[in-house]
Amino acid sequence: MAWLTAATLLLNLAMVGFHRVMSEGLGLAYGDLAVVVGILGLLVAVVNGVGTWATRMLSFDAVHSGSRGVLARLASWAPRLLVLLALAGASVFAAGRWIGDWLRLSDPALYDLAVVAFLAMLIGGVLRGATQALRRYDVLGWSLVAEGVGRLGLGFALLALGGDATSGLWAWIAGAVAGALACLPALASGPAAEGASVPLPAREGGRAGLVLDTACLALFGLLGYLDLFVAKNTQSADAAALYARAGIVARCFLLVPVAFTPLVLGETAAACVAGLDPRPILRRAMTVNAAIMLAGIVAVSIVPGFAVRAFCGPGPFEPAVALAPWLSAAMIPLGSLMLPLYQMLVTRRRAALGIAFGAALSYGAALAIFHDTVEQIVGCLAATGGVWAVVATVVAFRRTTPDSTAATQASG
Repeated sequence: MAWLTAATLLLNLAMVGFHRVMSEGLGLAYGDLAVVVGILGLLVAVVNGVGTWATRMLSFDAVHSGSRGVLARLASWAPRLLVLLALAGASVFAAGRWIGDWLRLSDPALYDLAVVAFLAMLIGGVLRGATQALRRYDVLGWSLVAEGVGRLGLGFALLALGGDATSGLWAWIAGAVAGALACLPALASGPAAEGASVPLPAREGGRAGLVLDTACLALFGLLGYLDLFVAKNTQSADAAALYARAGIVARCFLLVPVAFTPLVLGETAAACVAGLDPRPILRRAMTVNAAIMLAGIVAVSIVPGFAVRAFCGPGPFEPAVALAPWLSAAMIPLGSLMLPLYQMLVTRRRAALGIAFGAALSYGAALAIFHDTVEQIVGCLAATGGVWAVVATVVAFRRTTPDSTAATQASG
């Protein structure tokens, strides 16, 4: 937990640096980049769904056959993964014209590059899922660091050479590729395990599990970025750009639980294989997450101006300074929803999809009515996140019956 927290902190600092460099260098054009990065944030949720599914499906091979079993399983998946990449890329690209028009993007190339970044992240999601299944958290941490350093380094270099908003997306692609490549040592030298060196026969529920994980986390991703999209569509360009800058600070409160999701995924999957109760893992992760969230919101409330300047650079950002503590506080319930949702996915609790769907539906309905001001948008986020975080936590800590636990183990 300490190493992954440190690695995620480095990734987050690199993201802060990325947004600050882009905010200072692009001016008003940063608004376009911020909303495309928001689309990538939504697509990251899809990637996380694929990674969650891969962690669960590969955990049995990792426990019984080590890295050799995981590699063999990945090789058997290769043709289907290529089809998945093609279908996912085509689907996202097909929606490009409508999304670009609705968000009023100035350059269509921004969305095209976002599709390339999405495909790179999908490959990285599968490799990180394999790394988590092997419980190689040391390698996983270096993967996070490589992603952050690659994104920040190339973004700074391209912008220094006179690049435009597309420079940020090329940097995003480079970071995704670097993070994926950094996972390869785990597959090459994973922990040895007794048993066969080939994967077991295909288990039931793999395809249904992929649909469940991807749909659930895609809906959760929508919760994290729908406010940004609505602000871009309903507010003026200046107001949307300032909202995006306050959102840089606020979304750090979503990145805090991200530091614990690899542990929740890997350790919960291993506990299910061993027939152990996974709830203590979730309890410890949520406790540390809550402590960090509390410290963070106190800091942002005391020095909001410093937080905005540190994240966005110097500029006339007074409205963003006033908004940052409130938007940050509204993000905390949403971050608290993340960990129980992941735990339910690993334990194959279908209630996770119902919770994510209910949260997204209620949030969308609220924003359809209350979107005239940024204060209304923030209020909708806080209310929706708070209600559904409580629901998800109660459901996640409910004891499963012996039959359902056995079914979970049998389905991998």
